[in-house]
Amino acid sequence: MPKKVTITIEDSAEQVLIVVSDDGAGIEESQREQIIKPFVRGKAEHKGYGIGLAIVQRILHWHNGTLTIGNDDELGGAKFSISLPKQG
Repeated sequence: MPKKVTITIEDSAEQVLIVVSDDGAGIEESQREQIIKPFVRGKAEHKGYGIGLAIVQRILHWHNGTLTIGNDDELGGAKFSISLPKQG
């Protein structure tokens, strides 16, 4: 369970970037493509139904956005980056 979570928002002329990072265990590279699928959870002991990231991915698809999953260099845990293009 992460103890620290950071949320940053960057606004540019072309896009809005939202980054959520934590100091938890992170997400293994081999799991990153899997956890955005419906009903897939990162680890068996995690609570929930495994649909949250699948919903996020679908909404981003509708809005031509992207979700990038990685690990945060500073905090050491997971890092979720959401990029949404601005409509002109």
